[in-house]
Amino acid sequence: MRTIVLLIALSIMLASTAGSAMNVVGTVSPDSAKESVKQFMNDSKINLNLGDEISLPTGNFYIVGTDSKEFWVNKDTGIVERATFYSEMSKMSDTIISKEKCQEIALSYAIQHYIDFETRNLQLNYQEFHDTGIDYEYTFIWHGYQQDIETPSFILVTVNANTGNIIEYVGLSREVNVDLKSTISSHEAMKIASDYFDNPYTESVELKVVNINPKEQHLVWAVNIHDTQSEDMLQGGIVEIDAENGKILRVFKWL
Repeated sequence: MRTIVLLIALSIMLASTAGSAMNVVGTVSPDSAKESVKQFMNDSKINLNLGDEISLPTGNFYIVGTDSKEFWVNKDTGIVERATFYSEMSKMSDTIISKEKCQEIALSYAIQHYIDFETRNLQLNYQEFHDTGIDYEYTFIWHGYQQDIETPSFILVTVNANTGNIIEYVGLSREVNVDLKSTISSHEAMKIASDYFDNPYTESVELKVVNINPKEQHLVWAVNIHDTQSEDMLQGGIVEIDAENGKILRVFKWL
């Protein structure tokens, strides 16, 4: 369920199929990455282990952690951009904290840990309750916008709905370095995207800025396509069309 939630954001690091474990040189040392985690946790005594290194379209990361906690530290900035607290999962009870209270907890955590919360135009556009089978949780996603166009900057916070503790945090702050004027129309983008499916119809189309890799950014039409070929299975996906030249950049298929 958590993977599906992250796929909704598309730009979220876990959603990418382009990621791979690899050693990419950055400006931050492993020891500095550990220090960043200690500052993030406000715990100078936490015993951290250095795990894999990973490269994604959103950046290159050290994975640092303990037996119950995992942190992704950006190798170029030293910023902790993902934190997962596995010990906060599988804590299920019949007492459910309200969505409003969980949102308050999530917002407080985001303000505390997101480096430029006050300067980004952040909008809460996803807030859902999930029964994962091992816990009850609320996930909240804020996206950054510029000229009403979604940017790669966003915050995700998942709160345990029984305990009020944080399960997961993802916070990416990225500058926009592309022209925000589209040459290709939304209608043209929908036509290009529909060619990928046998019986398609467009559920939504949205202009947004995405990172194809840490150094390559594009303005795209993200076309959400549903394939009507099967009534019993979710088929279709999201096709990202370059808004300048109409080139298909990425296709995310649900099945």
